[in-house]
Amino acid sequence: MPAKLQTKQSLFIITSYFFPLLMIGASIYCGKFLANEEPIALDTTLLYWFREAGDHHQIIGSAWLIDLWRALTWMGNVWPRVILASVVTAILILKKQIREGLFFGALLLSGLLLSTVIKHWVNRPRPNLVPHLDLVANASFPSGHAMNSTLFYCGLIVILSRYINMSQLRWILILLMFSLTIFTGLSRIALGVHYPTDVLAGWLIGASWLIIWWRFSQQYQTSDAL
Repeated sequence: MPAKLQTKQSLFIITSYFFPLLMIGASIYCGKFLANEEPIALDTTLLYWFREAGDHHQIIGSAWLIDLWRALTWMGNVWPRVILASVVTAILILKKQIREGLFFGALLLSGLLLSTVIKHWVNRPRPNLVPHLDLVANASFPSGHAMNSTLFYCGLIVILSRYINMSQLRWILILLMFSLTIFTGLSRIALGVHYPTDVLAGWLIGASWLIIWWRFSQQYQTSDAL
């Protein structure tokens, strides 16, 4: 391999890891700052936007919306996510897609560990601006639901899109998984248990962690093929 091409590839590898790690570090830094400050305007505005002006116990809109938000949150809870992830991983391994199965399992397990560590380190209190409509027991930053749903749903996009030949079906998959990611995060704001900045950080950290794992898997496949 020519030295110039090898240098370009090495630089690409370094930057493809550097920028996601930089995004994770910047998000944690912002979380530490927010944990010691009053809620910013974005947080207060969006938390109140989801509630009735005269009664903050009520979510704005139709009565069925609270059931929808709770259902989306339930899908992002630890045990439903663990069960679904285990099923997907087992199916991939049984289909002899061992690399994809190990990638998916390692991605989600490491993401759960990472979100737990960051929560304990940042230790941002839960919002107290509106009543909580869901039970919570740990710190607020980042939103574990937003982060881990990003890893789960977008990880499925990475794995399944390579097996879908029809571009229309591939775009339907991307739209569906992306929508579930976004609305799972929004459900945490609607239920009053996360600041919007918690959710935004969850999306950013989750996407960055997925890029790191995807880049690692691509690099491993390339080196294995040589």
